[in-house]
Amino acid sequence: MIKDSILYLFSKFIPAIISFAIIYIYLTQMNPKDYGLFSITIVSIGLINIVTTQWIRSGMIRFFSKEEQIMNTLITIQIYIIVLMCVISLFVLLIMNFDIKYIFLFLFILISININEFLNNYYRTMIKPSIILYGNVIKNILYIMFLITFIIIDVNLNIYTALLCYLLGILISNIYYYMHWNIKFSLEINKSYFKKLAIYGMPLTISFSLGVLLQNIDKFLITLVLGIEENGNYALVYDLIHNSLYMVMGALGLASLPRIINIKGMKNQFAQFNKYVKIFYIVCVPLLFSFLTISKELNVIFNQYGYKITETIIIFIIITTFIHGINSFIYSQAIQLLEKTTMIILPSFLAILVSLIMNIILLPKIGLLSAALSGLIAFSTSNIVLYLMMKKKAEINFYPKILIFLIVIGIIIIFVSNQLDCSNVYITLIIKCTLVISIFISCIYLFMRKQIKL
Repeated sequence: MIKDSILYLFSKFIPAIISFAIIYIYLTQMNPKDYGLFSITIVSIGLINIVTTQWIRSGMIRFFSKEEQIMNTLITIQIYIIVLMCVISLFVLLIMNFDIKYIFLFLFILISININEFLNNYYRTMIKPSIILYGNVIKNILYIMFLITFIIIDVNLNIYTALLCYLLGILISNIYYYMHWNIKFSLEINKSYFKKLAIYGMPLTISFSLGVLLQNIDKFLITLVLGIEENGNYALVYDLIHNSLYMVMGALGLASLPRIINIKGMKNQFAQFNKYVKIFYIVCVPLLFSFLTISKELNVIFNQYGYKITETIIIFIIITTFIHGINSFIYSQAIQLLEKTTMIILPSFLAILVSLIMNIILLPKIGLLSAALSGLIAFSTSNIVLYLMMKKKAEINFYPKILIFLIVIGIIIIFVSNQLDCSNVYITLIIKCTLVISIFISCIYLFMRKQIKL
């Protein structure tokens, strides 16, 4: 699992680094209003994708390794859903009076992301992390290359050019994935497989949809209450942190679940899962504190380019993203392992309710701070409820002792790094990141010295 985790880590970490560059391009080249619309578009497409097809991908991970014939049903359902969601999306976008260029890009991105997620999930199921690594790197490198090309030829970065660059990266990544596809299939739907997929996958789809809605409900509410430009101010910061911290947190989850599921005996699966939880915190807690140490510098940089945000909001977004990662890559993984997929629906629903009520009350009064604060409280609520529901159902140590050690180290790092302040904000940021990364590597080394076989 360690080898796969490293490859998955690179498959997420490299795009996360590229995301920094992409966000910087948008920060310097695109105004908050256009970025606000771009962010809402990508979020909406992602939500549609999860609502319509997440149950298919979840079923693939759970059943394909043991029943390869299920792929015929998986692909057939996928095609039917793509056609249906394109027709519905076209109808809705026409009613909302969007122009033809936007509709064209929206639909093609919707189709491309759906295919990309399906193929990515297939290679995850087959435990081929190197293919996923290259697919993700290709997608993100080409995305940023097309953005840079537009800047070089002096084309204005607006909603259309941003969406076009995003689309081209996904399309070429899909071509790469397809070149490695070697499964023959026929278009058919087996009723038995369909029922199995629905029973297992639908609760996960509902929970994932609620999770994505919870993750992005702030953006929709900010747009409705404060306007698209204010959403741009919030979304750029959120996307920078989420597309880096959360993505890297997900790397270990990608590697763990398929392997743990294939271990014989529930007791052995739990033992392996507990090891996974320790690795998760060892990798992710230092990453959390690395972001916290540079929150001041991030705030200065964003404000330099006209994106109005505060350091307090940035800190709340960082902590919320980490708590969200625990929700997705520890609790949700445990629920899938137990096949108790309906369990996550109630906590997700409660969290959305908390976020909705808080934002309705506080957004008009305290602005963007409401979105950051409500997200933190909402995800914390979900995690507490999940912990209470699961602590007696499985022999899983959700919060091992090493977590306390890592948090103490992180607090010391923050205290030390706050004493560093160079004349140049970028130099200060680099020095702080170097300090945290050094301690991060030290933590991994100390852990490996214990010679725990994973």
